[in-house]
Amino acid sequence: GGEGYLERELTTLVLRGVLGDEGLINLRAESGVCVREVPTEGSIRWAEAETARVWFADGQATDVELVQGVLLRGEGIEARGYRARMSPQAGLTMLHGEPTGRQRVLLVSERGRLSCDQAQLFNREGRSEARGNVQGEIRDVSLVGGGDGVAEGPAHFASDSLDVTEEGAVYKLRGAARVWQGPRLLLADDVAYRHVGPATIRAAGHVRTTLPATELGLKSQRDGDVVVVSRSLDYDEATGSAVYRGNVRYSDPQHTLAAAELSVHFDADNAIRAVEAIGAVEVVILESGRRMTGQQARREVREQLLTITGSPVRVSDPAGNEVSGSSLTWNQADGTVTVAGGTETIYYPEERP
Repeated sequence: GGEGYLERELTTLVLRGVLGDEGLINLRAESGVCVREVPTEGSIRWAEAETARVWFADGQATDVELVQGVLLRGEGIEARGYRARMSPQAGLTMLHGEPTGRQRVLLVSERGRLSCDQAQLFNREGRSEARGNVQGEIRDVSLVGGGDGVAEGPAHFASDSLDVTEEGAVYKLRGAARVWQGPRLLLADDVAYRHVGPATIRAAGHVRTTLPATELGLKSQRDGDVVVVSRSLDYDEATGSAVYRGNVRYSDPQHTLAAAELSVHFDADNAIRAVEAIGAVEVVILESGRRMTGQQARREVREQLLTITGSPVRVSDPAGNEVSGSSLTWNQADGTVTVAGGTETIYYPEERP
């Protein structure tokens, strides 16, 4: 059976073998194959395919290749593909889809499912790699936001490649990474998502997130979303915060915001309670064209109050009228703006014919 196995059994209708001076060199099984492996540790593993080849070294089976209609079961995972190569001594299983593309690799567990062109399972290390048009879903998780308590089903993901580490706890998506759940969407070049324990998300490169405007207490006659674009994103469920960094651009149905850094703070129910921006902050009210600038801004979602501070803070309108001071407060509920601290006003009266 080889090191680490109590028993390995192959059952088939047609079996051919090549013998050498030291015993078996290889075997070929045809017309339906079943393989059963009983390791010294872990659960029993099963495999099925149309044909199989087995290679030997010093009388011990080293590698098994299964071809056409491959089905693997074990360790809480079911895998399907066109071709599989198992190397028990190396603790490695390689899966490939059909070259014509009709059958892709499919991995299914209690937590979700994954499809790709090829995959490698490193059994001893508790990790796996997927390559080529990776798509899948994870159940019983929640992405950033979603404090409304509405069940939205699994989180979906797609990328060019995926590395799953720490016994499935961490998903590392690389190349055109997309993660979405219900109306929430995250796009980036690379995304690392820990979904076991306190969730964390690290996204880098062309980051773009989308979520419903209602989660920020915004009520508009137009249907719309909140969109945040940045160079990177770090989310930590333990601290209840998501931080966007690098040329941040925020937009919703009512206004836009630009800043160097934007932090979103969540309450115990995972609902957004406050948003804070720092570094060359600029806020534009879309309906009126009014523009507000400063060095730091904070919006309290429940109170619908936006406070901007800096030296100076300026408020201007399309007509060129301007008010400056050390701070301003915008009450979004009634639309009033209050400027405080050494205010200065520049007013251009309307010209009359």
